[in-house]
Amino acid sequence: MRPLLLRPLHLLIATLSGAAVFCSPAFCSSPGQSASAVLTTDVDLVILTASAAVESGVASLDASRDSVNWDPPLLVVAQEKHAANWIVEHLLLEQMLVRGTQTVVDSALSTSATRLAYRIVDLNIRGYSGLIGSSVSRECRITIALRLSDEGDGAVLWQHESDGHRQDRVPKTQLEALSNEDYNFADIELEQRSWGRIAEPAIVSGVLGSVVYFFFSNR
Repeated sequence: MRPLLLRPLHLLIATLSGAAVFCSPAFCSSPGQSASAVLTTDVDLVILTASAAVESGVASLDASRDSVNWDPPLLVVAQEKHAANWIVEHLLLEQMLVRGTQTVVDSALSTSATRLAYRIVDLNIRGYSGLIGSSVSRECRITIALRLSDEGDGAVLWQHESDGHRQDRVPKTQLEALSNEDYNFADIELEQRSWGRIAEPAIVSGVLGSVVYFFFSNR
């Protein structure tokens, strides 16, 4: 499923969430509900993390404009396949739209002399849950590589890698509601502490202590 790329990002998030109550607090909330009660879905978390990385990467491109000569329109293409490519593409188009830079995404229709390729180097979401407590800490990290090249001879004009990181806490009871099986790239790797992980060092320490005690008491 690939949402329409020119839709505003806040509407995209609302659609993916399935209900306004799970939209990002920065964009929407349900009637009569405070922003503090609004939760971010797993896909929202990826979008918000990727947004920071894309914004950083495009800012680096802006900073290099004096030393790198290129002319719009830009042909925006994925360098490698990834299930979350449509998110990065949408965010790149949004950044270029804000800057007034003409872009195209179809090479067959493009007369562009400049190509902006993107690649998701790494993307993961981890969840950490303690033995006591009703919430889960979610942490999303993403690394995005951008490369500007001449469409004619393929010469690399500029390249950059940028990172995004976002962390929050959500109720354990809402984990299933905040997930979406259609977007497995946003699946959380949940790490939950067990009593065994805590008890094992204590047992080993107790056994060693007993051995040391009996050793010295029998001398």
